[in-house]
Amino acid sequence: MDAHMASSSYCATSKHPKKGITMKLAMIGLLAAGLASTATAAIELTLDNPRGFRDFEIRTRTAEAVASVFQAEFERAAEHRLNAMVPEGHTLELTVTDIDMAGEIQPSRNMNHPDIRYVESNYPPRMTFNYRLVDAEGNEVSSGQEHLRDLTFDLGAPKIGRDNTFRYEIALIEDWMQDNIRSIAENEKE
Repeated sequence: MDAHMASSSYCATSKHPKKGITMKLAMIGLLAAGLASTATAAIELTLDNPRGFRDFEIRTRTAEAVASVFQAEFERAAEHRLNAMVPEGHTLELTVTDIDMAGEIQPSRNMNHPDIRYVESNYPPRMTFNYRLVDAEGNEVSSGQEHLRDLTFDLGAPKIGRDNTFRYEIALIEDWMQDNIRSIAENEKE
């Protein structure tokens, strides 16, 4: 087994195919000496009723298929960046209740390709989710509901590669985590 396979684990389970999809992500860090440590951080992501999301479409795919794409892209982001933002020994539970993807599908704009998403500044990404941060003993450290949108999503270089369908939406979560999760962890230490 290579070092990458030894350093991360992934478990996806479906709570109910129509009402919610749960994905657990856990990252196990390797010590500098190359010895495996215990799980240090985890993000649990639930998409609550993706069929009811405001704008969650990729061409002619079902909401469940789109949710699978979102989960796969979120998993990659968690492995590469997001898990490192969760304090050691803590779990961040995210329950996404609405997504309005950046851009808009405008069938009247191109009759030959009516399912093209036009990404323009007047259609920013939006997301609503509930979060809960718990420590290793299961004690709640912080919780709440967030309504995010990024009016400057199309300015500057994207944080996530252009090959990711949900690059703007995952960037919303990443920005929120940078601004909030780190400060929660610092306040907890005091």
